[in-house]
Amino acid sequence: GANCVTGGPICKKQLSGCQDWITGDNGNTKLDVAYWTKKCQEVPAQASYLKMEMYDAKAGKQFTDYYRPISGKTFCDMLKTVNPDYHEWSNDAQSWERPAYDTGSHHMGGSKWNWAKAVAQGRTTTSVWGSTNFKGGCCSPGWSAPYTMQYCF
Repeated sequence: GANCVTGGPICKKQLSGCQDWITGDNGNTKLDVAYWTKKCQEVPAQASYLKMEMYDAKAGKQFTDYYRPISGKTFCDMLKTVNPDYHEWSNDAQSWERPAYDTGSHHMGGSKWNWAKAVAQGRTTTSVWGSTNFKGGCCSPGWSAPYTMQYCF
């Protein structure tokens, strides 16, 4: 409840697992800096990471990516920043690393095109949650891809 958002003493016991946050068809929504500047305020301070799921039509399967801010940055810093990227990535929410970033791009999140970890999974990049130029997320078959996102404790 409200106690958890403000960091009440019973918060850690109450919060576990993942909570639905972004759901439905957001492929036609411009998920840009203005959107994320507002939306990021909804992530509880106690959240540890975000779980993002996107169906990849090219690969014919759904991919799950986990993201968290790098040390010294907040979820808001991470979500609304185009460059530099302020996120760490994981495919299991256990082992974390900074992906090779697509510097100079217009998107938020994801990795450099043809980053080895993404290619090993049969795709060109890890999931992208926003852009200054396009609607929805990315990437296969391209932009305007809908996805879901949860915050996790």
